[in-house]
Order: sequence, then structure tokens, then C-alpha cells
Amino acid sequence: MESEAGLAVEHSHSTALQAAKVAKEARVGNLILTHISNRYNETSVVEDEAKSIFNNTVAAKDMDLFEIRQDGMSLKQ
Repeated sequence: MESEAGLAVEHSHSTALQAAKVAKEARVGNLILTHISNRYNETSVVEDEAKSIFNNTVAAKDMDLFEIRQDGMSLKQ
């Protein structure tokens, strides 16, 4: 989260907001957030922060499998 940007820098990570800005600038179709700190019980708060900049964002959970196609992506069930 952006509120912990200092920790992100210390550990050579990005915040969700920083990742979303890069995705928007790179004009990618989708952003999948991974390697989310276990301090967040609900990954939805991290996802929501990124979506404030880049709407096509998903916070992946362990063992999630995504199918990436030219017309978009989907979570495989």
C-alpha cells in the first residue's frame, strides 16, 4: 500500500499504486498483483488501491491460475 511506501523501497518492492501507474503508462491490458505482504488479510484493499489508477487490476491469491489471451484474461477455476 502507498501508506507503506518506505517499506516497499527498503525491500525493493513496489506499492500497488506504483504498479498501477506503470501499467497505465505502459498501456497494458491487465495488471495482476502478486507477492502481496501477509500483513494484508484482505487483498481487496491492495487491489482497490491499484484500481484507483488502473481499473483492469486483479490481486492474485496463492495458486490462482490466469488465462491470458489477446482479448483479455480470466481466472481459471
